[in-house]
Amino acid sequence: MKDLRLAAVPIFSGRNVQENLAKISQYAREAARKGACLLLTPEASLTGYFPRETGNLSIEADSEPVRSAIALAEETGLIISFGFMERAALQPEDGDSRTSFFMTQVISDGKQTQLYRKTHLGCLERGVFSPGNELPVYEAEAAVIGTHLCWESHIPDIGTVFRRKNAELFLVPYASGMSGEDCRGVWSRHLPARAWDNGVYVAACNALRFRQASLPPADRDRKDSSQAVIGGGCAVYDPKGRLIASDFSLEEKLLICDLSADELQRNYPKNDMWHISYFDRRRPELY
Repeated sequence: MKDLRLAAVPIFSGRNVQENLAKISQYAREAARKGACLLLTPEASLTGYFPRETGNLSIEADSEPVRSAIALAEETGLIISFGFMERAALQPEDGDSRTSFFMTQVISDGKQTQLYRKTHLGCLERGVFSPGNELPVYEAEAAVIGTHLCWESHIPDIGTVFRRKNAELFLVPYASGMSGEDCRGVWSRHLPARAWDNGVYVAACNALRFRQASLPPADRDRKDSSQAVIGGGCAVYDPKGRLIASDFSLEEKLLICDLSADELQRNYPKNDMWHISYFDRRRPELY
């Protein structure tokens, strides 16, 4: 890993893909001006997170909005992580093609692009999306990166696979309704563990949205539908699980954090219990 400046932004993503793309572009250009080399945006930042409306709002991986976001990465010189509800025509070996849906996160510098399809689906996502079946890492010059989508960060095995593939940074895009201190409290219990157990940086970013906008169309005009803003929050943890940058306000603004390669040493003395690499002390033959 090299020293790198990371930017993250909790974007309001609605149902208009072009408006969402314009926001990603706005913050990518701001991040580049501020010297960042990586921009993290929330889960489904390009399409908005609306599982009940996947059939209408999903897009294909080679669609114009996805291509434009990838081109934006090359134009700005950033690695950009962005997400969308993906529609894909799959060809099974024993039948006709069928349409499947995935919760997909792209990471790209414009030249090298990787799609990560969410492998562990939440309760509201099952029955809508198909699970992905691969846990790839993105090998950039600045860092080797693994992606957890939202609640996948609660599953330690995913991080272990990424660390085994030499990951140095975990990106965790969320689309959760947790807000403010609730979000801070939940993240503070498991994200530091993912960081320290694996000796990696962890950066998380949660989408902002209006509670009413999350409802299905038939319920949006109900008098008891709240206009409250929910979600939001960005946090970065170092390889010892210490919080080094955060913003848990309900504001759409860029968080900038510098990650030091010196904090990511992996060749610690075997008799140094403070600088121990827990990952390297595992005995995988037992489990």
